[in-house]
Amino acid sequence: GYPPGGSTDLTARTVATELGNKLGVPVVIENLGGAGGAIGAQKVAKAPADGLTLVMAQTDNVVLNPLLYSKLTYNPDKDLRAVALVASGPAVLVVNADSPYKTLDDIIQAAKKDPGRLSFATPGTGTISHIISEAWQKSSNVKFTHVPFRGMAQAMPDLLGGRIDMYMGSIPTLLSHIQSGKVRAIGVTTARRSNLLPNVPTYTESGIKGVELASVWGVMA
Repeated sequence: GYPPGGSTDLTARTVATELGNKLGVPVVIENLGGAGGAIGAQKVAKAPADGLTLVMAQTDNVVLNPLLYSKLTYNPDKDLRAVALVASGPAVLVVNADSPYKTLDDIIQAAKKDPGRLSFATPGTGTISHIISEAWQKSSNVKFTHVPFRGMAQAMPDLLGGRIDMYMGSIPTLLSHIQSGKVRAIGVTTARRSNLLPNVPTYTESGIKGVELASVWGVMA
């Protein structure tokens, strides 16, 4: 349900490789990005119930979409069956390595001085990253301009080029950019620090309440 290069795509490809080895047949990955993962989930929900068409579902398309869209074309509870939990993890906020913002408080203070000027990019409207940004704005009484993309691969050129101020996505998709020094990690969204980014504080540590959310990935049929 998402473009190539993102966390869901990477997770799906890892599972597909292992599943193919077990079955002795290739498992084909089809990327159907858009609508917060709804297009891909809809295709599987409407496919024959033979177990041959699976979706790497996640928080956005099976938890948030039913709450956000009144005319969703599938019902995760009735049209899909959970097969296996695969992974879970926090989101991380990053900025360009050349950005003047080094802490969450730096961003908050800048946003209070000029509401709406700072751009907050996410993998799409209605995604968990978008919901987190709204929760943060409400908690800290600030205003960002939301810039939705179709995924990390589409957003990264604009972040590196300075056309957007910050981006929130999953740690696996952003880790290589963080480790290479292209982007700076500012905060993670779970109650405890991530083992992958032990030096990056949580929102709670930074004094921001109500921003403790993680994404969950699982195979559904």
